[in-house]
Amino acid sequence: MSDNYPIIVLGHRGFRKLYPENTLIAYQKAIEFGADGVELDVRLSKDGSCVIMHDDNLERITGIEGKLKDIEYKEIRKIKLPMNQHIPTLEMVYSKLPEDTLINVEIKEVEASYTAYQIVKSFNAIERTLFSSFEKDAIIKIRELDDKAYVSYLIEEKEKLDEVFDLHAKINLYSVNLPAAGIKLVGLDNYKLYVSKLKEYDIKTILWNFDEISDVKKLKGYYDAIITDNVEDIVNELENNY
Repeated sequence: MSDNYPIIVLGHRGFRKLYPENTLIAYQKAIEFGADGVELDVRLSKDGSCVIMHDDNLERITGIEGKLKDIEYKEIRKIKLPMNQHIPTLEMVYSKLPEDTLINVEIKEVEASYTAYQIVKSFNAIERTLFSSFEKDAIIKIRELDDKAYVSYLIEEKEKLDEVFDLHAKINLYSVNLPAAGIKLVGLDNYKLYVSKLKEYDIKTILWNFDEISDVKKLKGYYDAIITDNVEDIVNELENNY
């Protein structure tokens, strides 16, 4: 994505600590408070629109029952969220945010890979976009479409840590996205050993749900990017440590 920053900070679904998640205002405020970019989630609606939504249904965010895949975007667009926001499409995000914004597009379903890639390409934004997914087939598809795109494997289960190196050999991973909370499960020393091994393969480490200010210093040297809900405080702490 970029080597211009000592540490890249991405707002997790925008600045969702203070603003409705995955909305334009949440993304804009994350940048305003110092993030280099944002992390967002994409799925397809019934009509094939690339919609920004973490869950596969609308209930948690809107209180409305229904699967995203069963509803056309023209109906989704009518739903009002707090702060006069709406559920955006990926095109809206790229058209509204500054052209130097770094964006981590998390692909929630393999079927969205092609559409998401084509949208990013249409904005000439491949160089500032990271495509990530828990689904290996999603990032494999991105690599098939573009041998220079930045791709990242999202990992939540300890058992998948060793899969990274075989996958890297196949598709040349830019990074691995790991949960900050998982460090306690594997132990700090084991985490540092794993990151050191990633560095040997030239794979960067991105920590998501990185919200504890104390971790900025404690883990220094063992992360390349942070995905956080706590944008303002994390940015301030990074400025004091780098």
